Amino acid sequence: MDLDRTRIMLSVIRINLPLSLLFASALLVDLIFGDITIRNILPLAVPLAISALLYLSSFLLRRRSAQERTFDLFEGMLSFLYMAIIGSFPFLLSGTFGLAGSLFESFAGFTTTGLSGHGPEVFMGAGAGMLFYRVAIQWFGGLFYLVTAFRVLSEISDMAKRSAERRIFVRMGLVPTLSNLLYNLTVVYSLFTIVLMLFLRITGQSVYDSICISMSIVSTGGYSSTGIVLNAGPGLHLLIMAFMIWSGMGYHVHLSLLSARNRRRTLLDPENLIYLSMVVASPLVIGAILLLSGMPLGESIWKGAFASISSMTTTGTSLEGIASFPDPAKMALLLLMLIGGSSLSVASGFKVQRLLFLGSALKGEVKKTAHPGLVLTLKRGEGTYSGRSLESAGSAFAIMVLTIAITALIILAFEGGDIFSVMSLIVTTISNTGLCFGTYSTVEGISALNPLLKIALSVVMFIGRFELLLPLHLLAYRAYSFSYRSRSILRRRG
Repeated sequence: MDLDRTRIMLSVIRINLPLSLLFASALLVDLIFGDITIRNILPLAVPLAISALLYLSSFLLRRRSAQERTFDLFEGMLSFLYMAIIGSFPFLLSGTFGLAGSLFESFAGFTTTGLSGHGPEVFMGAGAGMLFYRVAIQWFGGLFYLVTAFRVLSEISDMAKRSAERRIFVRMGLVPTLSNLLYNLTVVYSLFTIVLMLFLRITGQSVYDSICISMSIVSTGGYSSTGIVLNAGPGLHLLIMAFMIWSGMGYHVHLSLLSARNRRRTLLDPENLIYLSMVVASPLVIGAILLLSGMPLGESIWKGAFASISSMTTTGTSLEGIASFPDPAKMALLLLMLIGGSSLSVASGFKVQRLLFLGSALKGEVKKTAHPGLVLTLKRGEGTYSGRSLESAGSAFAIMVLTIAITALIILAFEGGDIFSVMSLIVTTISNTGLCFGTYSTVEGISALNPLLKIALSVVMFIGRFELLLPLHLLAYRAYSFSYRSRSILRRRG
């Protein structure tokens, strides 16, 4: 086995360490709650033993691998697929979900979609640890995605020498090595989770629910120990909304705020300003639609704000009554899901950055009608993006539309049903939101899906989580040269 294959295999096997911690933490929850039965313990103990043994085998491979740690396209992709497959074992061994259902639950968790074919009571029937595990894989999936986004996805979107992301790193004084990213992102991500958990505990939530809800919101997964519907008062909703907004914001902003330099520049970044403008504007639009439909003023403002922010940040947490919103409000929420949050955030979707690119391109084309020789330059603050950034934005939009169309045809061929329910299901999976309308707005509707459709939707969730381009980028020949070139650069730096 050559060196590169050894490195990739070693990187994939290392994922067994966090997987082992996830299985072990779920077992610990079962012990705390006294759910110590063979039926509850085996689904978690068996994959824990397998993951621990596989991780120990990585020590044998380390002698045959270079010492520096890297994280490239292939390692990230294979690690995630491996993680989602092994992560489905507890669901499969519980005997409740079936093979397709287990893979669906696992991919919905690790991609932070939060879509489930079973309610919290079904998971609790398999032990409190199983429900905690279902929430915890969302949290870890969000952290894994952040590292991938900082390390890999930003470079795919823009290979220019003067990319804005690199300027952001320089302003923060952050060198984007793997160990540095893991440390900084884990600290900030965990800090948000702990702070929200403490606030939830103060509001009267139990320790268990506080942990589960905070992990779900910070990861924009949406599925918690209480399910996807959050039954609480306006005060708790305001707290949740604040953290949803914070989670949908790019983590380069969070890292910059915690650093000692250039905070103002990062806050006034064009993408961040547009994101914050959408945070203010979308609740007003949805609230106005609800008010015109006859909903009382206070309720329209409250539910409109929560639903719009939950959709835009792709968290997917719902309130009672959202399913009965008028069709214009539902269509607006689906559009917000597709747009998603900021780049380099936990939120999924098309991303505000790409929307900014397409808007700049449209503005440039209008200018070209009067000045044919005009050269379009994409700028972001002091940074300048290459033409490949616009190509990536256009390609991502085309792939998103094509994926939605093909998946809609497949679902209609297998299941039939009304087109709005089908489009709602596809939008919520490709945007990793989890908030559905119509037939698939309930766990019964998701549970009744054909097993093959569950596998297909798992693929759609995977494509959406990795920003549409990464899966297809790996199929291109240049991906191989980019991967090996990145490794060579890192070795020279080492």
